[in-house]
Amino acid sequence: MKKVTPDGVLVELVEREVSFTHGLVYWALLLTLVVMGSLLIFRRRDVV
Repeated sequence: MKKVTPDGVLVELVEREVSFTHGLVYWALLLTLVVMGSLLIFRRRDVV
């Protein structure tokens, strides 16, 4: 987050805490999307 002060611009980092379950679901969805996309690409590419 950036804040403008009379001395200049102050940059602060905002940290978020994510539960283990939330992180696991996030990575599972991401992995599923990547695998499905890869399968679709290779399926189209291998058609002769």
